[in-house]
Amino acid sequence: MNRMLASPSRLLSVILVAIMAPAACVTASRPRAEEVPASSAAAVVVQLVTDLDTGTLVSDTEQVEEIGETEYTADGSVDKKIGEQGTLWVRNAHVDGRFFFERYYQEKFVGRSSRLEIPAADLPAGEHFIEPGHHRFVIAADGAITSADPDIRVAGRTVSLRLHRVAILPVDATKTGPPEFRLTPAEFGLLAALPDWKLDPAALPDLKATFDTRKPGASQASSA
Repeated sequence: MNRMLASPSRLLSVILVAIMAPAACVTASRPRAEEVPASSAAAVVVQLVTDLDTGTLVSDTEQVEEIGETEYTADGSVDKKIGEQGTLWVRNAHVDGRFFFERYYQEKFVGRSSRLEIPAADLPAGEHFIEPGHHRFVIAADGAITSADPDIRVAGRTVSLRLHRVAILPVDATKTGPPEFRLTPAEFGLLAALPDWKLDPAALPDLKATFDTRKPGASQASSA
């Protein structure tokens, strides 16, 4: 995940990240993707969900809300914004390094959804992986899909990957009490790294930079 929402005062309280341990957040009522018999040549549906029972798409739980506080002065009180808190989900997730959950039209980013339909012809028989996390599923010669991954459930032509919730709370260490009552504005990003990656503070990416998810590492633009 290489870009956070741009704001100098940002409180990110929950981020869905991948180990894949990205994350199950609130439960919403949304019908599960239609299950298609494995014997058909229908597209394969890969979806990232909050849990395997309801099949709620993590993209349906994404939200950002304003956080404020009341400042009292001799002239009265003033409500002011100090940041935002959000429920987000992992960026740059993909299947086999070819099929991303971000969507483009005429080479322009138009949005993203955690439900991805892949034509059957593009997923031949053999092993396939959902990244990050290297979650494996197998398509047999007859089109049947199976997986031994405990976070994956296969129903016909639908492969659901359960994500896991990770709460990130920037807090004021000079105060005591529950973290929810010590939140402080902070701008930060959450990045995934290879095992042999070494931290170089001088080379960290700009948190306000936008990247083409199809070409990780190639900066497109910087948001104000």
